[in-house]
Amino acid sequence: MEQQIVHALQLTLGNNQTSINQGEGLLTQLKQAQGFSLAILQVVDNPQYQDPIRLSALVNFKTFVEKQWKKSISVNEQEVIRAQIIDALVRVVENKKLRSQYEDLIFKLVAMDYPQNWPQLGDQIAAKLQNAQSFEQAWGTLLALRRATENFQFLLEDDRKPLEPLVIKTFPYLENLFQKSLEQYNDQTGELIKVILKIFHHAFHLQLPFYLKDVNVLSRWIGYIDTIISFPVPQNLLTLPVDEEEETRREKTYQWTNKKWATRIATRFMQKYCNKNMVDKDILPLCSHITQNYAPVLLQKLYQLLINKQQFAGPRTCLFALKYLFYALKNPHTLALLKPYFQQILFDIALPRMQLTARDANLWQNEPEEYIRRLEDFSVSTYNIKNSANDLLAELCKQQNETGQSYLLVFLQHTSLCLQTGIDPCTNQPLDILKKEALLWGIESQADQILKIENIQQSMEQLLEKHILPELQSQIGFLKARACQVYEQYGTIQFVNKQNVVAAVQGISACIVDKELPVRVAAAISFSSILTHQEAQQLIRPQLNQVLEIYIKLMDIIDNEKLVKSLEEIVKQFQKEITPYAVQLINHLANIFQKYCHKQNQQGDDSDDDGETELAAAGCLEAIKRILNAPLNDDAYLQIEAFIFPILNFALTEIGCDFINECLEILNLILYKRKSGITPGLWFYYPVLIYSVVGLPAGVNIQSLTNLSEEQQALLVQCQKGWATECVSQMVSSIRNYIQKGQDIFLTTQDWFGNNFVQLIFQLLGRVYSIGENGEDETDQNSATTLIFCLIENFKGKLDALMPQIIEFALQNLVKAQKQTRFKVIQIGIICMSIWYNSQMAIAFLDSKGLTDMFFQGVFDMDKHYRYEWDITRVLFALYQCYLNPQTPQYLLNNSQLVCKAFANWTTKLLLQREQDESCDNEEQAIEDNVGYQNTLDKLAKAAIEDEDDDDDPDDSYDQGDEYTDLYDSPLESVDPILLVEQLMMALSQQNPQLYQHMIAGLTQEEQKKLQENFIEGKKQYDEWLKIKAEEAAK
Repeated sequence: MEQQIVHALQLTLGNNQTSINQGEGLLTQLKQAQGFSLAILQVVDNPQYQDPIRLSALVNFKTFVEKQWKKSISVNEQEVIRAQIIDALVRVVENKKLRSQYEDLIFKLVAMDYPQNWPQLGDQIAAKLQNAQSFEQAWGTLLALRRATENFQFLLEDDRKPLEPLVIKTFPYLENLFQKSLEQYNDQTGELIKVILKIFHHAFHLQLPFYLKDVNVLSRWIGYIDTIISFPVPQNLLTLPVDEEEETRREKTYQWTNKKWATRIATRFMQKYCNKNMVDKDILPLCSHITQNYAPVLLQKLYQLLINKQQFAGPRTCLFALKYLFYALKNPHTLALLKPYFQQILFDIALPRMQLTARDANLWQNEPEEYIRRLEDFSVSTYNIKNSANDLLAELCKQQNETGQSYLLVFLQHTSLCLQTGIDPCTNQPLDILKKEALLWGIESQADQILKIENIQQSMEQLLEKHILPELQSQIGFLKARACQVYEQYGTIQFVNKQNVVAAVQGISACIVDKELPVRVAAAISFSSILTHQEAQQLIRPQLNQVLEIYIKLMDIIDNEKLVKSLEEIVKQFQKEITPYAVQLINHLANIFQKYCHKQNQQGDDSDDDGETELAAAGCLEAIKRILNAPLNDDAYLQIEAFIFPILNFALTEIGCDFINECLEILNLILYKRKSGITPGLWFYYPVLIYSVVGLPAGVNIQSLTNLSEEQQALLVQCQKGWATECVSQMVSSIRNYIQKGQDIFLTTQDWFGNNFVQLIFQLLGRVYSIGENGEDETDQNSATTLIFCLIENFKGKLDALMPQIIEFALQNLVKAQKQTRFKVIQIGIICMSIWYNSQMAIAFLDSKGLTDMFFQGVFDMDKHYRYEWDITRVLFALYQCYLNPQTPQYLLNNSQLVCKAFANWTTKLLLQREQDESCDNEEQAIEDNVGYQNTLDKLAKAAIEDEDDDDDPDDSYDQGDEYTDLYDSPLESVDPILLVEQLMMALSQQNPQLYQHMIAGLTQEEQKKLQENFIEGKKQYDEWLKIKAEEAAK
């Protein structure tokens, strides 16, 4: 079999596609044979074969193991592989490509088999470490142990337990190897120490293994860390490098690589194990021991490494040393030790390392897009030494000097002096550009602290005017960009001198068309801040079209979430003026969205942009939503559809479902705001929404649907399995508008498979309820059930055949045990609306079940759970119809005084709910406008607490609120339930005065007075509502 495998691999490595296909086919056949895994492993292990063959064999073996380990690979083969895999790694350890593949394979095998099927792993590794006779044997075994421990680096509690025996069995041998390696510290032993440090880091990162909780053992290991940090470096690695290449070469030497890992471990000790709030109680004494005895020693050495400007130190080592100082400032013990050195930390350690480097300048000049990406990429910025220095500055600015003065003020005074005089007081030399840029960054990054202190905040306008505004016209691109970034943070402050706003707008406007891309992007991001001022908006309004075009061009060049967010804010500020540009702008945004998504799909899971592309794409959709909220005409919506449909076709699939929420909101906006009905293109998505949840009917042939485009057919294929069951609540709003806007078309239309549109609603409900029965969360059930309300209120008199099914559906749900009150309130609402639809039919159905009295008793028993206006309104609709029905249910006649008291109570409750809703709307607007922000938060928090105190039903706390009328015009919206009660009482007083008098007699004088006041207030509110509607119609 070995030769057959080699032949097949040779075919796959050729350039002829036919040969490649033939080779892959042969491999597929060979994989079915018993013993394939061991045979292909022999190919990898045979040095007679060329490296491409061996590498291809190993990649195929790894893939085969990943897919077939628990399926077609026999138990005996698994045992052989586990027994031989580490030795196989050892034999190829000098071959980087093969070594890397073996390491990945061991990582996966440990994840799959250890400890259940590989309990001897610890003993296996320990024996190999003990008996290692060569560098290769030691190195390969250490690499295997590193990948094994890496499985547990981020696991906790029980998931982490299998790590304990690995540590106990192997760490004593690691200590011996570490000590021996230090005796002859060279390239090979340095490589061994590097792997040991990585193993230690993986093992202790989140929790201290039991073995290391022994104070003597831990002390020895910290001693090893200390030794590496202190170990002398050859003089040729200490001189200042002449260029980037030399710096990079030195960084990779074993001396500086190991110092980096040792410093990283020391920093983790300071961050976690010297912080009593982050450790378990059982190791608090150990935590104290480390803090008292080792943290100060390491602190002194790392401080000295950072303060020494005459010698080279590895950038990554310095980065973790900066982090060590950062966490040391948070620890009371080490903070006290650092206090005498605050000045040096600020001026000699933090600020110098915040300065731009030659590497930054090179990226700015030659790869500006990469320069911008690195600013926002968390995975890159986390390990950027400038950011660590900035963090250190921020933490230092929270401290005070010996006179009690805040170091934030010390920093600002220093910065102000430097900018005013142009002289650096630390050197008495002219202020160089790099330090100037670092000082501006310091001002920008400390905005959160600065804006909290009133007397400092008040002086910021003067600082911006004197020192930041001029830099917007600087000849140095770095300074222009940084000045824009400062305005991004401070542009929203209240300017006393409005001319400063005008000047800032003019300066940023010039930067947004600068020749250098980083300047243009920085200006575009900062623009939205300064545009919160009316003066700025007045300046930009005449040039709005040009500004929008600039943003579109920038977004076409670079993926940047902040850039898209800034455009979104501009659209928000100019929502009324955006209408003439809406179609063109949405066209551009849709194209950019698709470009982002295409790029993201190409990058796959290996993308290193840290989600920047996805965030930028989502930002495009948010901007589109903002534009759609502008007052557009139907012709504009018709043009926009062509740009939106490709987005929907992507988002309504499993691949694009990350954007489904935003896209459903866009679909709903278009459906809601169109005045002239639903277009055929929009109708297509109604069945798609349903089928994406319930799945397609069995046996359908999508290709036979020739009236659909290829894109539409492809989207239907995605619906086959019903993948979108978690997106139901987000779909409901759109479906409501399909019902309300579709009218008779909705009632009479069938989809491509012969299913009536109305019946699709019940298919959806069936699927949602079947899922809900197996879980505790009823959110989707409650949300989807509101579609029944929508059907009833939009098609009164047209659903007679369905009404018994609807009432039976609600009755069955009402008697279900373990259902929350919100669920029950909604089911009551269904029956109430059925009574409103046709009271005689509904009551007759309830009578036939013997449930009429029980139902109405339940209606009043659930009184306290009617939390929203629609809950009460639906009940009142039902009661109105019942009392005007010649055959009023006997229960209501017998309990008419109870009903009348409920009228007084519910009309009062309705007015209170409206008052609270208006208050919440005002508070949300205050938050959005940033007016009285903290006061608003306090009020909302207090209201939430009071609401919790008043509610004795814990189930209601899970309710997400009543969003029934959000972007949906209910036909019953014009019926005020308070006035409906008044009409009913007036009708009864004329038609059945005896019943009327009996009902009123049940009220106290105070309740009668309150009911009349409610009628008056209800009429007043209704008149105001009519006035608002008339004004909106006139617009």
